[in-house]
Amino acid sequence: MSDFYILWENQTANMVGDFDTEEDVYAFLRRNVAEFGRDAVSTLLLVRARNDDDSDVTDEEFVAEGSDLVDRALADLPSVSSSRRAGDNRSA
Repeated sequence: MSDFYILWENQTANMVGDFDTEEDVYAFLRRNVAEFGRDAVSTLLLVRARNDDDSDVTDEEFVAEGSDLVDRALADLPSVSSSRRAGDNRSA
């Protein structure tokens, strides 16, 4: 099983993109805030997804949305999933 991140536009339910790491998402958000402003990304929602060996998504976990998500990206806060994985002995 492997984890990845999906960024959704919350008002339209359109997928913005998928990312290998949460840090990749935050870098994407920082670039967009710098270019288009904070409001341009304020309606986004981030989930951590897990897929099985057949590449089917088997689990999704909410990470953050809206201003909380933007704040995390701009502050480069430690992620919920990273802190949870720090004590996880399973291999990724």
